[in-house]
Amino acid sequence: MAKLSQVRYVLFFTQGMSLLGWKRGGLLEREVALYRALRPHLRGVTFVTYGDRRDLPLAAELDGIEVVCNRWGLSPGLYRWRLGWLPGSWKRGQVVFKSNQLRGSDLPLELARRLKKPFIARCGYLPADQAKWSEGVESEVARRAMALERRVFAGADRGIVTTPHMQAILAEDYGIGGDKVRVIPNYVMTDLFRPPVPEGRPPGRLIFVGRLERQKNLHALIEA
Repeated sequence: MAKLSQVRYVLFFTQGMSLLGWKRGGLLEREVALYRALRPHLRGVTFVTYGDRRDLPLAAELDGIEVVCNRWGLSPGLYRWRLGWLPGSWKRGQVVFKSNQLRGSDLPLELARRLKKPFIARCGYLPADQAKWSEGVESEVARRAMALERRVFAGADRGIVTTPHMQAILAEDYGIGGDKVRVIPNYVMTDLFRPPVPEGRPPGRLIFVGRLERQKNLHALIEA
């Protein structure tokens, strides 16, 4: 087994997402914080994004994290193809590929198989679960999402989901369970998000930061 200091961690962004997209959405610092903390313990960290050349200047803010982006302005299909054959340190030696979400995770799975590297399928939500809510259980969208989930998690060396509910779905719907799928909740930047001192907490007040969507299950929060 390789030492952690010999491993390069390669994160594949969600299909279509870029560093610039993270920055414009106010997510850059939060999304990068985990990998910035890991960076000193690893041989390196690489972000594979779907952004164009505008992602490159943002790399200077990432404390040594390497950025691979579509600097050539290729079409999405050609860019994915080029990633498969593009040389680089992010493919050599002890490397672990990881997806940030399931959309686009077929690319790191394919590369991992071809290069004989381990692949971690990570997601914060299951697209099929969301599609069943919005489009219906028998919809084509839900069926395609289920096919992607089955293929990616079955082919991965390890799966990471954020809730026990997601873990149970993978076990029940696809027979993928046991030690292969781990639950690791989303991390919280406690230096920014922490309860105020008791004296400054108004009674009967609740604060929610997030999208107002059914997926967020706000009714459970209000009832609690």
